[in-house]
Amino acid sequence: MYTDKKQVLSDDGMFLDYQVDTLEGSSGSAVYDASHRVVGVHTLGDGANQINSAVKLNERNLPFIYSVLKGYSLEGWKKINGSWYYYRQHDKQTGWQEINDTWYYLDSSGKMLTDWQKVNGKWYYLNSNGAMVTGSQTIDGKVYNFASSGEWI
Repeated sequence: MYTDKKQVLSDDGMFLDYQVDTLEGSSGSAVYDASHRVVGVHTLGDGANQINSAVKLNERNLPFIYSVLKGYSLEGWKKINGSWYYYRQHDKQTGWQEINDTWYYLDSSGKMLTDWQKVNGKWYYLNSNGAMVTGSQTIDGKVYNFASSGEWI
């Protein structure tokens, strides 16, 4: 048994159909797209923490599922399949991002990068937390100097 078909407007302007499987009850029921693929799990929880832990998603459908779940916002860092992504107003961010006074580099898919990265012909070092380093840094036993912009000098 399914709920009536509903629609939500996606970021690309397309309407996405979805239904909730009610056989198991509302909370914990599967959420299906128009092709009857499971794209998430519905929850009745009120708090963002409960939704984050209760919703199982694949990364491609993340903005869609969050919009289905009572308008909860997709914001901040999300770990998806072992990689970190940063969302602002439901949108996955890419490129250089200043977050809480720290610079991070997110590749074209939005994945947070670490280690040595060549960006626009310049080398940068992003620590194990993804933060861009500046000043004098010892990396693998060798001292490197970085400008305030993060560029290796």
